Amino acid sequence: MEKIKAKMPKIISTALLVFTLMFQLSCSPQSQNEPEEKENVSSPPVQNIINLGNSPGNIANGGIMAQKDGWWYISQTNSSNELVRMRPDGSDRQVITTDKCYHINIIGDWIYYRNGSHNNYLYRIRTDGTEKEQLNEDSSWDILASEYWIFYRNNSDEDRLYMIKPDGSGRTALSFDRVNNIVLRGNWVYYSNVSDNYYMMRIRPDGSEREYILEEMSAYYNLLEPWLYYSNMSDNNSLYRIHLDTFENEKLLDLQVWDLHVAPDALFFSNWDNEQKLFRAELDGSNPRLLNDEEAWSIHVLDQWIFFRDGSNEWFRISKDGDDLERLD
Repeated sequence: MEKIKAKMPKIISTALLVFTLMFQLSCSPQSQNEPEEKENVSSPPVQNIINLGNSPGNIANGGIMAQKDGWWYISQTNSSNELVRMRPDGSDRQVITTDKCYHINIIGDWIYYRNGSHNNYLYRIRTDGTEKEQLNEDSSWDILASEYWIFYRNNSDEDRLYMIKPDGSGRTALSFDRVNNIVLRGNWVYYSNVSDNYYMMRIRPDGSEREYILEEMSAYYNLLEPWLYYSNMSDNNSLYRIHLDTFENEKLLDLQVWDLHVAPDALFFSNWDNEQKLFRAELDGSNPRLLNDEEAWSIHVLDQWIFFRDGSNEWFRISKDGDDLERLD
């Protein structure tokens, strides 16, 4: 494990990943309404661990799945694009909505999501399927919900960082930067600044104290306290992590890491040095090993199961130890 000082490494071109991210950040028409004038934002007390609407790894991979209070929430399988909830054994299956749901976040008894069936606007619905509400008229990507604010990348306004209250009020633009990879930690919002070489930055929820954290091209942010894991596009997409208190920066794996999912017990990723196959490693990057021979992307984790799409865009799941591969019908 190599320790690196977090300061101005050279930039190495990683054309494919940059192209993929830029495609996701494709331009859309301007927002239909202007953001509200910045208010004196009421933020939670300063703390590192706060209640978020999904796991960092699921959010980094599109938020297609989530879990809460003994329920699994799944918005895509090979036969359906409905948002359903079920018990981990598949029982008590209920359809929540027939909307195409992405970036699922669950706070309290509300599910927040990007509605692919209605211009990618931000919606919410009760976990029992009642009281569906539209919260904005922005194409809302990379949604990250907390009990105080919902943060998102506004694809209707040049992919700027926005936030809005859970009831749809207080819609505010935080930054003029084009952003990706939104992470919330305490009273800081971290993001990859697409406007400036995908450098890692952070900003306060009131729009103040905008700071550069790491001047390296970075993607696939996953927070596991106190570390922020990322794929370093300045170093051939190798896996790194940075300590968000000391800013100690470490190189963990000299492999091309895509679709990173950092779970509390292990790392899961698509290894582009080995035909995009599903790999697992320890949290310090040690013991990387092949889990399955299928190509893997959009990696999600629910309990002891890893869910992923293969090269044919089919959904599968496999246990964390690499056994029991199943097609997700």
